[in-house]
Amino acid sequence: MKRFLFTLLGVMLVLLGVLAAYNYRHDALGIINTDFSVRRYGVAQRFVKMRYLRDNPQKYNAFCFGSSRVSQIPVSELDGNRWYNFTYGAGLPHEWLEDIRTLIENGTDVRQILIGIDDFSFRADPKANETGSGSVFAYRPHDVERYLRALFHRPDPQLPADFIEREAILFDIYGGGQTLYPWVDEKIEADPQKHLEDPAFQKMAVVHGRRIDATLDELREIVNLAHAHNIELTIIINPLYAWTYLANDQQDFDEFKRRLAAITDYYDFSGVSEETLDKMNYYETSHYRQVMGRRILARVYGGASEGTQGFGRLVTAENVDAHLAELAAVRAQFLADHPGELEPLLFANSFAPYLPAGFQGEPDGRLGVHLDRLGVGDRAPAAETEWPQAEKFSMTGWQTSSGDTAAICRNEETGAVYAMHVAATENRGVSATLALPAEERIGFELHAVDGTLPTGRWALELRTRTPDGRLLASGILAHITVP
Repeated sequence: MKRFLFTLLGVMLVLLGVLAAYNYRHDALGIINTDFSVRRYGVAQRFVKMRYLRDNPQKYNAFCFGSSRVSQIPVSELDGNRWYNFTYGAGLPHEWLEDIRTLIENGTDVRQILIGIDDFSFRADPKANETGSGSVFAYRPHDVERYLRALFHRPDPQLPADFIEREAILFDIYGGGQTLYPWVDEKIEADPQKHLEDPAFQKMAVVHGRRIDATLDELREIVNLAHAHNIELTIIINPLYAWTYLANDQQDFDEFKRRLAAITDYYDFSGVSEETLDKMNYYETSHYRQVMGRRILARVYGGASEGTQGFGRLVTAENVDAHLAELAAVRAQFLADHPGELEPLLFANSFAPYLPAGFQGEPDGRLGVHLDRLGVGDRAPAAETEWPQAEKFSMTGWQTSSGDTAAICRNEETGAVYAMHVAATENRGVSATLALPAEERIGFELHAVDGTLPTGRWALELRTRTPDGRLLASGILAHITVP
């Protein structure tokens, strides 16, 4: 009996060792596998950057904070201080305040800070970053649980090779902090016309929600913290792609800008201008390129003159009303000169389209459900498609609802469900990833772990939970038969 127990224990230790080795090799988050010399996807930048900075408190004394959009501001090119770009996806003021405090408490001599604010900075709830299963979570010293979980969690299925090739990027964790993808810029410069015609520019990434009061309180604390520690603080509003800017709730945006000016001066790069209308300045409708990042630095730190239509205007409590009035006038004139162009974009981005691989290349096969009308009124008949067992099952989509939306594949005979939330998988039967712009779409990808759906007849549905807690269902959008 004793021999059996020792044998069993040995086998378990070997299996745990194999599991730990696999998770180390495939640690997408970068918590235990810290080799950032190769292209990676899904790195927990906030965690690994703060860990690195805490271990090297004297290496940098100036920092750029913001979402993934500020990743293309090359602050390391600035003379004087030693800059680090602390960009990470979906970063919010609540988190920047905590990160700045952590740096100061750790003994870093912070002399200069640049903060880039987005249209969603006062809309998104930071609790979603704290409780979600994504890659935005803070570094905590001696967080043994985080390391054990990284080593011994159930192995994640490997992402498709074509997805990695398309989406993986370089994380300059140990250098300037930026995320880099020069090969994308090379393609853009090699074929500008293809870039200008990229369908990705039809997808507006607009976040809904309203937490203006809390966000302004957080920014006020950052301003006070900077004053208390003699830190030179500069705040900018990122240069949103013009049509993304137009798709936003302008009343809320203007209120936020007006109230921010009462707290601190800032540079406003948003609005409709020659710069924000030029697609060559953007990768898609959410992220600007490094050419725009250098214009920001030239304006803020290099004394460059203000751009067209108030691009990069220094906004103060004294001129904020005049500035907002000018932005509104430019906006109104632009829409008058381009009648009927905004409405189709808003309409298209109110849909959650699903494009299973079997429908790709078939425009009539695109499945759309208006998020505000799920389960309401008539809808088109469900599509029919057959999915060969030999083909991997996957589907892609995008949703802009502020609610929690999931794609559902339900077996019509057994009731078994393959489901995916935009932020997290509902069960272990699927691998879900949030994708950056692909050639013709932006959104998520859903893959069956075992390669395909089991034999049977499956119903494709959409379910979403509204901000007030109601659960809405789309009904069956398509019947998928797997022979």
